[in-house]
Parts: sequence; structure tokens; C-alpha cells
Amino acid sequence: MVSELELAEIEFQNAAETATSVPEYRPLHFDITYNLSTVLERKGLTAESCAQLRRTAFIYVDLLAHPAEPPGGYGASGESFLRDVAGPRIQARARRIGCDITLTAQPSTP
Repeated sequence: MVSELELAEIEFQNAAETATSVPEYRPLHFDITYNLSTVLERKGLTAESCAQLRRTAFIYVDLLAHPAEPPGGYGASGESFLRDVAGPRIQARARRIGCDITLTAQPSTP
């Protein structure tokens, strides 16, 4: 992912496409979208990186709202991992690329 950005982007795009056939694997989707956002940021494609980061944030909120054991969740340590590690990383990237995201559940509109 450091030097072969084109190949990394292709591989993460392929992984994202494959992952759509296994929707219960939310951590997998989280990792794929976050890593694809990383590659796109490094390539200077900030709008595309932001789009993936928004998907990551949506999955982040869902994982916190609906914790589960693997494969559908991160298990007992999931909340601390998400809040203490993943959340700050997502927010840092969002600030770097100027991406407006939220890491809290949005109230539903009637």
C-alpha cells in the first residue's frame, strides 16, 4: 500500500466488490472501506477518499449500535477498539482531507 498505490486501489476495489456478497461481515467492510480511503488519500484523490471515509463512518456507527461477536462484529473488545483507535483515525483523516463526517448516529426524521 505504500509504494504500489495503483495496485492497492485495484485490490481494495475488488475486495469491496467481493465483500458485497457477505453483508454480515461488517468488520471486513469497515477495514476495506477505511484502507481504500487511505490509498485514495495517498493518491491525492480527496473526494474519492472522503466518499470511502463516509462509508467507513456509517459502518463505524452501525458496529457501535449493533455489537456482535465475529464474524458480524468485533466481539467484547469491539467498542474500545472503535472508540479509542478507529474513531480518532477516522476523524484525523477527515480533518486532513476536509471531509465532513459524523461518528454518531443520526436521529431519524419522521
